Amino acid sequence: MQKFVHIRLSSLFSSYSAQAAGPNKETDRFPGISQISGLLANAMGYDHQDYDKKEELLNNLKFVSFRESILPNRIMRDYQTVRRNKNIFMYNKKHPILEGLKKVIMQLLCRTNIIIKTIMLMFYCKSAA
Repeated sequence: MQKFVHIRLSSLFSSYSAQAAGPNKETDRFPGISQISGLLANAMGYDHQDYDKKEELLNNLKFVSFRESILPNRIMRDYQTVRRNKNIFMYNKKHPILEGLKKVIMQLLCRTNIIIKTIMLMFYCKSAA
């Protein structure tokens, strides 16, 4: 009998890195196999340098993903600022605008049982012990 792991990733916004060429990095609608194997390897306690263990995990992993969503899925441009400049808005968890936005989002989610975006992942291991 096959052993399965079912992981559900759910968030208002999520970003999955696609191929990067040059200064721009594209975003994908689903996580890639290397991202998922990295997530699982980390959960299993593998060190970043455990190349053989990670390679074995990757070779024994079958991966299926699909999206269940109420709202249409679209790719948005994500701007990130890395240099410090007083004219550039820097991310601050305690910023009043972000706190207010977080409160509104949480109220909406608590009133309605709507999952904005969900990605379902299913795995099974070929060499299940």
